[in-house]
Amino acid sequence: MGGFRSLGFSRADRLEAPKNWYHWEIIDNLPALFSGYMAAVQPPEAHHGIGRALAYYKIANLSRADAAETAVIMSAAALETLAAYVLSTSEGWTQSMLGTLA
Repeated sequence: MGGFRSLGFSRADRLEAPKNWYHWEIIDNLPALFSGYMAAVQPPEAHHGIGRALAYYKIANLSRADAAETAVIMSAAALETLAAYVLSTSEGWTQSMLGTLA
């Protein structure tokens, strides 16, 4: 029984992966990342594009423990939504160039 505890198979699993995207190596970059995020969400059109992508990522994070398939699909939907927003706002892509992304 003691062997399982040393492997991390206990009620408090020491081998459990973190439940968020944070990694200690980015701690010095967090102020710049946050100011960039705040600048990106200021325009009204960002509420639709970035807000929807964040909602999809939230659903993915909430469902990854019991429905990995849903988490993968929602993460892909978030990435596509964010890509369409960035390409249309920062890169000047038109609706016809985006096709089914937007």
